Amino acid sequence: MTPTEAAAIGALAAFLMLLLSRSDRAQLGPNLLESFRSTATTTVMILFTMIGAGIFSYFLTLVQIPQIVAEAIVESGVPPHLVVAILLLLYIPLGMFLDAFSMLVITLPIVFPTVTGLGFDPIWFGILCVKMCEIGLITPPVGLNCFVIAGIDRDTSLSDVFRGALWFVVMEMFTIALIFLFPVIVTWLPETMMGR
Repeated sequence: MTPTEAAAIGALAAFLMLLLSRSDRAQLGPNLLESFRSTATTTVMILFTMIGAGIFSYFLTLVQIPQIVAEAIVESGVPPHLVVAILLLLYIPLGMFLDAFSMLVITLPIVFPTVTGLGFDPIWFGILCVKMCEIGLITPPVGLNCFVIAGIDRDTSLSDVFRGALWFVVMEMFTIALIFLFPVIVTWLPETMMGR
């Protein structure tokens, strides 16, 4: 099954477990209502982000900003690997204030043409972008994954969760360095599947 289908089945299983649990039946209605409200809020937020990103991307395409930026960078004479490294480093401050989805839909219309114009593999760059977004999800002040963990385990403070996640940041940076220096790690399997 796809990740979306797995999420739907997981949500259904959690709903059935809630209905069959022996918890206080009086709290079932208010808890369900709060859960539906929270789901609707998150869904609307994501949809409005997608709509805004779509309008933003359309505007950028109309004024040809991605093409202009890509041409300027390609013709600047800056080493291509340095350009990609700088673009990737921009995701760290972005990740401190935005969620991964927002970062990708806002930045990729500008960044992607630049990277492909420099001759880099789009799959390789896509994996690097996702890894950088994952780092953003565990770094303060937003660090959505850390907030989720702190919400599940009320006995552990948010600062302790961020301190515990620091090791994951270090390992993610090490992984990104490996993928950056040895692109074949991520391109070998797709190229094999495409018969290259």
